[in-house]
Amino acid sequence: RGHVFALDFAPGPLDSWDADPEGCFAAPTLKSPCSAGVVGHLSAVARGAAELVLWLDADAEGESIAFEVAHVCEPHLCTTNIISSRKSVLRARFSAVSPAALLGALKTLGEPDVRLAAAVDARQELDLRLGVAWTRYLTRRLAGRFGALRGCLVSYGPCQTPALGFVVRRDHERRSFTPHPHWAVEVELAPLTLTLTL
Repeated sequence: RGHVFALDFAPGPLDSWDADPEGCFAAPTLKSPCSAGVVGHLSAVARGAAELVLWLDADAEGESIAFEVAHVCEPHLCTTNIISSRKSVLRARFSAVSPAALLGALKTLGEPDVRLAAAVDARQELDLRLGVAWTRYLTRRLAGRFGALRGCLVSYGPCQTPALGFVVRRDHERRSFTPHPHWAVEVELAPLTLTLTL
Protein backbone atom coordinates (compact mmCIF):
# COMPACT_ATOMS: atom_id res chain seq x y z
CA ARG A 1 0.00 0.00 0.00
CA GLY A 2 2.92 2.39 0.44
CA HIS A 3 3.32 4.88 3.25
CA VAL A 4 1.56 4.30 6.55
CA PHE A 5 1.57 8.01 7.45
CA ALA A 6 0.87 11.13 5.38
CA LEU A 7 2.39 14.54 5.99
CA ASP A 8 0.15 17.59 6.05
CA PHE A 9 -0.05 21.00 7.67
CA ALA A 10 -1.36 21.12 11.20
CA PRO A 11 -4.84 22.67 11.47
CA GLY A 12 -4.55 26.45 11.57
CA PRO A 13 -4.33 29.56 9.42
CA LEU A 14 -3.36 27.66 6.25
CA ASP A 15 -6.79 25.99 6.23
CA SER A 16 -8.08 29.10 4.46
CA TRP A 17 -7.28 29.79 0.81
CA ASP A 18 -6.95 33.44 1.81
CA ALA A 19 -3.81 32.62 3.80
CA ASP A 20 -0.55 34.06 2.51
CA PRO A 21 1.39 31.38 0.57
CA GLU A 22 4.56 32.43 2.40
CA GLY A 23 2.99 31.02 5.56
CA CYS A 24 3.55 27.54 4.13
CA PHE A 25 7.27 27.80 4.84
CA ALA A 26 6.89 28.25 8.61
CA ALA A 27 3.62 26.45 9.35
CA PRO A 28 3.82 23.39 11.59
CA THR A 29 3.28 19.99 10.00
CA LEU A 30 2.06 16.68 11.34
CA LYS A 31 1.98 13.08 10.20
CA SER A 32 -1.25 11.18 10.51
CA PRO A 33 -2.17 7.61 9.54
CA CYS A 34 -3.21 7.09 5.93
CA SER A 35 -5.53 4.29 7.04
CA ALA A 36 -6.73 3.43 10.53
CA GLY A 37 -7.34 -0.11 9.26
CA VAL A 38 -3.70 -0.57 8.24
CA VAL A 39 -2.46 0.81 11.57
CA GLY A 40 -4.85 -1.48 13.44
CA HIS A 41 -3.74 -4.50 11.41
CA LEU A 42 -0.04 -3.78 11.95
CA SER A 43 -0.61 -3.33 15.69
CA ALA A 44 -2.54 -6.60 15.90
CA VAL A 45 0.04 -8.70 14.05
CA ALA A 46 2.92 -7.19 16.07
CA ARG A 47 1.27 -7.85 19.43
CA GLY A 48 3.45 -10.27 21.38
CA ALA A 49 6.04 -10.80 18.62
CA ALA A 50 9.69 -10.93 19.69
CA GLU A 51 11.15 -9.48 16.50
CA LEU A 52 10.07 -7.36 13.58
CA VAL A 53 11.85 -7.93 10.28
CA LEU A 54 10.97 -5.32 7.69
CA TRP A 55 10.92 -6.58 4.08
CA LEU A 56 10.40 -3.45 2.00
CA ASP A 57 11.88 -2.03 -1.19
CA ALA A 58 15.63 -1.49 -0.89
CA ASP A 59 15.51 2.23 -1.55
CA ALA A 60 15.08 5.43 0.48
CA GLU A 61 11.29 5.30 0.21
CA GLY A 62 11.30 1.71 1.52
CA GLU A 63 13.52 2.83 4.41
CA SER A 64 11.04 5.58 5.30
CA ILE A 65 8.13 3.15 5.21
CA ALA A 66 10.17 0.76 7.38
CA PHE A 67 10.39 3.42 10.11
CA GLU A 68 6.67 4.13 9.83
CA VAL A 69 5.84 0.43 10.24
CA ALA A 70 8.30 0.16 13.15
CA HIS A 71 6.71 3.21 14.80
CA VAL A 72 3.33 1.46 14.78
CA CYS A 73 4.57 -2.03 15.69
CA GLU A 74 7.33 -1.41 18.23
CA PRO A 75 5.07 -0.60 21.21
CA HIS A 76 3.41 -4.01 20.77
CA LEU A 77 6.62 -6.09 20.56
CA CYS A 78 7.99 -8.10 23.48
CA THR A 79 11.46 -7.18 24.69
CA THR A 80 14.08 -9.69 23.59
CA ASN A 81 16.68 -9.01 26.26
CA ILE A 82 16.16 -9.24 30.02
CA ILE A 83 18.86 -6.62 30.69
CA SER A 84 17.74 -4.13 28.04
CA SER A 85 14.24 -3.02 27.14
CA ARG A 86 15.38 -2.62 23.53
CA LYS A 87 13.08 -4.28 21.04
CA SER A 88 14.39 -6.06 17.99
CA VAL A 89 13.54 -4.27 14.74
CA LEU A 90 15.58 -5.45 11.77
CA ARG A 91 15.66 -4.63 8.07
CA ALA A 92 16.04 -7.06 5.18
CA ARG A 93 17.60 -5.61 2.05
CA PHE A 94 17.17 -7.37 -1.29
CA SER A 95 16.97 -6.38 -4.93
CA ALA A 96 15.34 -9.47 -6.40
CA VAL A 97 12.53 -11.76 -5.37
CA SER A 98 14.37 -15.03 -5.81
CA PRO A 99 15.17 -17.73 -3.25
CA ALA A 100 18.89 -16.84 -3.31
CA ALA A 101 18.27 -13.09 -2.86
CA LEU A 102 15.74 -13.60 -0.07
CA LEU A 103 17.93 -16.10 1.79
CA GLY A 104 20.88 -13.72 1.39
CA ALA A 105 18.82 -10.88 2.87
CA LEU A 106 17.78 -13.09 5.77
CA LYS A 107 21.44 -13.88 6.53
CA THR A 108 22.46 -10.20 6.47
CA LEU A 109 19.68 -8.49 8.44
CA GLY A 110 20.62 -5.03 9.70
CA GLU A 111 19.09 -2.02 11.35
CA PRO A 112 16.93 0.39 9.37
CA ASP A 113 18.93 3.40 8.10
CA VAL A 114 17.65 6.53 9.82
CA ARG A 115 19.56 8.78 7.39
CA LEU A 116 17.72 7.45 4.35
CA ALA A 117 14.39 7.78 6.14
CA ALA A 118 15.26 11.35 7.17
CA ALA A 119 16.08 12.19 3.54
CA VAL A 120 12.60 11.01 2.49
CA ASP A 121 11.02 13.01 5.33
CA ALA A 122 12.88 16.13 4.13
CA ARG A 123 11.76 15.56 0.53
CA GLN A 124 8.15 15.06 1.63
CA GLU A 125 8.23 18.27 3.64
CA LEU A 126 9.74 20.22 0.74
CA ASP A 127 7.15 18.75 -1.65
CA LEU A 128 4.35 19.79 0.71
CA ARG A 129 5.62 23.30 1.47
CA LEU A 130 6.65 24.16 -2.09
CA GLY A 131 3.67 22.46 -3.68
CA VAL A 132 1.04 24.21 -1.55
CA ALA A 133 2.78 27.61 -1.60
CA TRP A 134 3.29 27.61 -5.37
CA THR A 135 -0.16 26.19 -6.10
CA ARG A 136 -1.77 28.98 -4.09
CA TYR A 137 0.48 31.63 -5.60
CA LEU A 138 -0.04 30.46 -9.20
CA THR A 139 -3.78 30.00 -8.76
CA ARG A 140 -4.19 33.55 -7.46
CA ARG A 141 -1.75 35.15 -9.86
CA LEU A 142 -2.93 33.44 -13.04
CA ALA A 143 -6.65 33.62 -12.21
CA GLY A 144 -6.23 37.39 -11.90
CA ARG A 145 -4.51 37.65 -15.28
CA PHE A 146 -6.42 35.10 -17.33
CA GLY A 147 -10.18 35.12 -16.98
CA ALA A 148 -10.47 31.55 -18.27
CA LEU A 149 -8.60 30.37 -15.17
CA ARG A 150 -10.91 32.13 -12.74
CA GLY A 151 -12.25 29.51 -10.34
CA CYS A 152 -9.67 26.95 -11.49
CA LEU A 153 -6.86 25.44 -9.47
CA VAL A 154 -3.41 25.78 -11.02
CA SER A 155 -1.44 23.00 -9.39
CA TYR A 156 2.32 22.89 -8.93
CA GLY A 157 4.27 19.94 -7.63
CA PRO A 158 8.00 19.28 -7.54
CA CYS A 159 7.32 15.82 -8.99
CA GLN A 160 4.55 16.62 -11.44
CA THR A 161 6.43 19.54 -13.02
CA PRO A 162 9.35 17.42 -14.36
CA ALA A 163 6.86 14.71 -15.38
CA LEU A 164 4.90 17.28 -17.36
CA GLY A 165 8.19 18.37 -18.95
CA PHE A 166 8.79 14.79 -20.15
CA VAL A 167 5.28 14.64 -21.63
CA VAL A 168 5.67 18.01 -23.41
CA ARG A 169 9.10 17.05 -24.77
CA ARG A 170 7.75 13.74 -26.10
CA ASP A 171 4.81 15.56 -27.71
CA HIS A 172 7.24 17.96 -29.44
CA GLU A 173 9.29 15.00 -30.67
CA ARG A 174 6.16 13.28 -31.97
CA ARG A 175 4.89 16.40 -33.75
CA SER A 176 8.27 17.19 -35.34
CA PHE A 177 8.86 13.62 -36.52
CA THR A 178 9.45 13.31 -40.23
CA PRO A 179 8.57 9.86 -41.55
CA HIS A 180 11.11 8.17 -43.79
CA PRO A 181 10.38 5.28 -46.14
CA HIS A 182 11.38 1.93 -44.84
CA TRP A 183 11.17 -1.59 -46.15
CA ALA A 184 10.50 -4.91 -44.59
CA VAL A 185 11.66 -8.19 -46.09
CA GLU A 186 9.26 -11.09 -45.79
CA VAL A 187 10.42 -14.58 -46.66
CA GLU A 188 8.12 -17.49 -47.24
CA LEU A 189 9.74 -20.91 -47.15
CA ALA A 190 8.16 -24.09 -48.40
CA PRO A 191 9.23 -27.47 -47.05
CA LEU A 192 12.14 -28.94 -49.02
CA THR A 193 12.76 -32.57 -49.76
CA LEU A 194 16.40 -33.56 -50.15
CA THR A 195 17.74 -36.82 -51.46
CA LEU A 196 21.34 -37.59 -50.73
CA THR A 197 23.21 -40.24 -52.66
CA LEU A 198 26.38 -41.57 -51.12
